[in-house]
Amino acid sequence: QFAHAVARTPAAALARGSRAAGCSLLEHVSPLVEAPVTSYAPERAWRPPDAPASFNNSWYAVAFSSELQDAAPYATRLFGEPLALTRHPAGGAVRCAGPDSLAAGYVVVEHQGLVWVWRGDPASADHRMLPTHPAPEATHAVETILDYGCDWKYIVENNLDTPHLYWLHDGSIPPIESLGCNRANIGSIGLRFFADDVGVGHIGKTSKKVTKVVRYDAPHLPPLPLSPLPPISQVTKVVRYDAPNVVRHGGVSGFSEEFNIVPLGPHRTRVLLRQRFPKGPILSTLLRVPGTAPVLQYLVRNWNYQIGLEDYCVMQGQAHNIDDFGAPNWRATSSGDDLIVRFWRWVAAAREADGATSEYFVRWDGSRVDEAAAAAAAARSARPTVDLPEWAGRQSLLTTQLLLAEGRRLLILASVEAAMSALVMSYSGRRSDLVSPVLMFGTALLLFHAASQFSLRAAALCRPLLAANIFYHVWMCMEIMHYADGDDLFANQNTGLRASVVTVLAVVLLEVVALKSAGIFYARLRLTSEPQLAALRRLRRAQLGLPQKIVLLLLFVLIFAPVLARSLCWAEVGLPDDVCTAEYSTWPPHRPPAENVTTPVNATAGDNSTLTIDGGIGGATNGSLGLEI
Repeated sequence: QFAHAVARTPAAALARGSRAAGCSLLEHVSPLVEAPVTSYAPERAWRPPDAPASFNNSWYAVAFSSELQDAAPYATRLFGEPLALTRHPAGGAVRCAGPDSLAAGYVVVEHQGLVWVWRGDPASADHRMLPTHPAPEATHAVETILDYGCDWKYIVENNLDTPHLYWLHDGSIPPIESLGCNRANIGSIGLRFFADDVGVGHIGKTSKKVTKVVRYDAPHLPPLPLSPLPPISQVTKVVRYDAPNVVRHGGVSGFSEEFNIVPLGPHRTRVLLRQRFPKGPILSTLLRVPGTAPVLQYLVRNWNYQIGLEDYCVMQGQAHNIDDFGAPNWRATSSGDDLIVRFWRWVAAAREADGATSEYFVRWDGSRVDEAAAAAAAARSARPTVDLPEWAGRQSLLTTQLLLAEGRRLLILASVEAAMSALVMSYSGRRSDLVSPVLMFGTALLLFHAASQFSLRAAALCRPLLAANIFYHVWMCMEIMHYADGDDLFANQNTGLRASVVTVLAVVLLEVVALKSAGIFYARLRLTSEPQLAALRRLRRAQLGLPQKIVLLLLFVLIFAPVLARSLCWAEVGLPDDVCTAEYSTWPPHRPPAENVTTPVNATAGDNSTLTIDGGIGGATNGSLGLEI
């Protein structure tokens, strides 16, 4: 850019070798080139050097581009003001609309996978202030949405607190030596404050001892003594705050995190988390394998959910102490708290500059947002129908997240229960033995219905049905042990018996876990309001699309096929002989034959003219045994 600008210098001034009147080379080049931006994080943006602290004249990310469908409105909020984003089906441009004409005047830009809204005068929207990654194609991005029932400022504070990673998330963050995020290193971490052209932050370093020294001694020189080396510092974390609501994490490995913390309303926050993994040789090769990207996304998102739940408990307690009991934001500071103090002072300065006591329900031009109209427009985030205190109402979002987690767990347990019913069916030899697989399969269907539809009635029925399953299978296990007649379970000839006992015990263990999960699920359903349950059902229906439903239907049909085929064979409806005459082992094993039953046996004459009978009867036989030769 500099060379291009110099080439455009007036030729007359260059030929004379002197400056043109009133136009030096610096004055000519400066408006034609962009000044370099110093940034400790990959994303960088131009910021006015003299810009005051304010919630206005800033870009706010409100949604991922992947969330917007053609011509389908996407409803969200920003500082309590309802917004509706719509992608034009023809041109692909995104526009913003609201309950009145003021919201329709917002400038919307889609940039690097995020939808940004300019909160300020539309004529002053500066695209240079959009955060830009220099090489997004060199990374693999995973997007996660986290909804919290607490104020956005506590989430910013949590993400700026570097030492809490070592203490709170010890065991949840991978034990990689380059990260060192465990409680043993909390005393050795050092944080250095920095300020670049975009924001302010910390550089975290962990002291590390040198464990390996390589030295070359020349042949013609005597060896030099080795002196102990002092510990070196290793950069493990870079944290930066980009006002007003963005926190960035980075590290030496090239991995980076971007937290766009969107203030939806009072005590309602949505975090648009984007994590970038560098495309090295291994990751680039794996991403070419079909299915790797969805599996990686599933694992990373569930890891984020776990970290979010760990943070959420702390942030809820902090908000309760400060907002409800009036505790100060800080009284005594420790390592890393200087950055948090700067953030809270920035918030106070922004409120003073904007002339508002709160950032909610106030537009950039100072006009107020009608809270009643905003609540009506945002009916999808309905509050509980019970008249609860404000701090108790914030617990509803935690209940919703835990309900989703318990629902996923019940769906997995229902699938395993259905698969185990097919395994038990393979041992069935009589019509009475169909009680167990049919009971298990019915329980699996009821669990699936309760978890997918968040049905209170189905969840209530699951518990007694699971208890009946447990009692029946315990009785079945005792029956098998009784038919063993005291034989050694570990003898070679009792392999089938051991397999039967292990199978039934595994079923009992599975049903005990399912009974506990169903009880927790039922209790949480009782604490959830009906509007929230309706929203959860809509979310579950959106997650279970037509392909997923087809796969689940085929799975259940294949599992239930043995039960159905055996029932039709006993009903003598004319199925093929190769289906109905398949070999099955009897359940339970070693069952004595009933009276007046003809059993084919193998008889051979020995050397002493003794008849040896091997009929596979097993066990003690009471009464008489008739033999027909």
